[in-house]
Amino acid sequence: MDVKLENISKIYDSNIYAVKNISNIFESGKFTVLLGPSGCGKTTVLRMIAGLEKISEGKLYLGNEVGNDIPPKKRNIAMAFQRFTMYPGMNVYENIAFPLEIKKIDKTQIKEKINDLSKILKIDDLLLRSPDQVSGGEAQRIALARMLVREPNICLMDEPLSSLDAKLRVELRTEIKNIHLNNRRTTIFVTHDQEEAMSLGEQIVVMNKGEIIQQGASEEIYNNPKNVFVGTFLGLPTMNIIECKFDTNSKIFKTNDKTFTINKEFTLKNNNIEFLGIRPEYIQINDKRINNNFIEAKILVIENLGNKYLFTVDSLNQNLKIISKETNNLNIGDDCYIKFDDDSIFYFDEKEENIQL
Repeated sequence: MDVKLENISKIYDSNIYAVKNISNIFESGKFTVLLGPSGCGKTTVLRMIAGLEKISEGKLYLGNEVGNDIPPKKRNIAMAFQRFTMYPGMNVYENIAFPLEIKKIDKTQIKEKINDLSKILKIDDLLLRSPDQVSGGEAQRIALARMLVREPNICLMDEPLSSLDAKLRVELRTEIKNIHLNNRRTTIFVTHDQEEAMSLGEQIVVMNKGEIIQQGASEEIYNNPKNVFVGTFLGLPTMNIIECKFDTNSKIFKTNDKTFTINKEFTLKNNNIEFLGIRPEYIQINDKRINNNFIEAKILVIENLGNKYLFTVDSLNQNLKIISKETNNLNIGDDCYIKFDDDSIFYFDEKEENIQL
């Protein structure tokens, strides 16, 4: 079932917009991730779709039906929250079965559904335990089971993995992806974790300050961010942003008292370059200046990440992050030289919008 938002807003007292005039179609059977910083409105969007928040302006379509006034229990939507609370007087099996028992579904059918799901989610040995006998990771698996056992048209997930440790997050991420590929329900997943978004989302919708900034496939957004905000929000470590001026006559970039060139031919139409963006993996670092395209730098920090090294260097009057597979015989405090991959640089104008050269 498609979920369509048409000029949706959520306005609180004092005319404060939590969500401002957004439109989007969450396509049937697709896994869409709402990505953005805390307080950007993504959870509010989820709650309006579920019927837990009243829509102030605009229309919500569930399939072909306007859903603004449909009661939550009649929307056939299931939601998994950041913190899952189980009914304390019931064991795990009874907690999962509860939404089906309310609908008076046959007990044999309930048992079959729960047995199948519990094997997929690896909780079949937990079914007789009480809520106080399960861990955080097990509780989130149980939450997924209780959501999926209802066979909803739409699954909503509000940061369900954020309270788990890194290993558990990766494990559950894989299971969520596999379950989705098997049942293909319309799924909307809220997170502020860009790694989660990139690994799970068939579509990513980036939000900030209650508005949709950019949407598309993860590779598209990563490789062609609309503006500085999107460019720096996706990618770890974050994209380096260099404030500079471009002299169209000399083809030289200037940042305060430093100058540098880029070996790339381009012409500007109506935009002036005010910022360069370069991801850490696209900067070369060396102990020698190999050619004139290398820029002077000094090493401030070297972090060993196991299969790579993260350098922080002082160059062009700011700190830049660089990822390298080798230390290149460099140490903290050394003078060094860096070079940008000319084909991997982003150019932004004074409004911090991406300039298509």
